[in-house]
Amino acid sequence: HPVSALNTGDEPTLDAIQSCISNEPVALGLSWRAGASRTIVLFADENPQGHHLMPDGGFVTPDTIVSSLTHSSPHVTLFTFDMGHVDYKTMAEASGGNSFPIFTTQTVMKQFLDQIILEVSCGK
Repeated sequence: HPVSALNTGDEPTLDAIQSCISNEPVALGLSWRAGASRTIVLFADENPQGHHLMPDGGFVTPDTIVSSLTHSSPHVTLFTFDMGHVDYKTMAEASGGNSFPIFTTQTVMKQFLDQIILEVSCGK
């Protein structure tokens, strides 16, 4: 959808997550390093959205993401910074990750990012 003063455009957050989980991040111009801990940190100020069709003809949904995260090999951990939408929390927790509020002070957001880095790098 075109961007306007009232519509900032589509944010296909679910499509981006699914692309990374499905070992096809190349579509996003990304690649995983062999043996890397696969961690996604998503910043979103809108509800979860999926706009691209899956091979079965349906759209990516939060349930699709939960299923993909719980069955991914190698494992992918999702952390989100969002506006408190329950689907982001459900998806993150299904992967062993967490969901944090996006609208907070810079200091608090940095503390959350430090927590993510500690969890990912040290397995805490």
